[in-house]
Amino acid sequence: MKAVVCQEDHTLKLEDVPEPGIESPTDAMLKIALCSICGSDLHIRDMGLQEAGKIIGHEYCGVVVDIGSEVHYLKK
Repeated sequence: MKAVVCQEDHTLKLEDVPEPGIESPTDAMLKIALCSICGSDLHIRDMGLQEAGKIIGHEYCGVVVDIGSEVHYLKK
């Protein structure tokens, strides 16, 4: 899948990254329909607080496609 990843020099790059999966019983997985980079993402990057290799972006919407065994407040 594609993701925006912070680089060593604090630039952002669109990269291929591994598909995520359920790792914990409290996880939920979404198929993202739309995503954007927020001003706070850029502020953190500009201050040098974002570690290299970190996927950024927290403004998104999507459809729940999988849930962990302890997730009872969401449905596929």
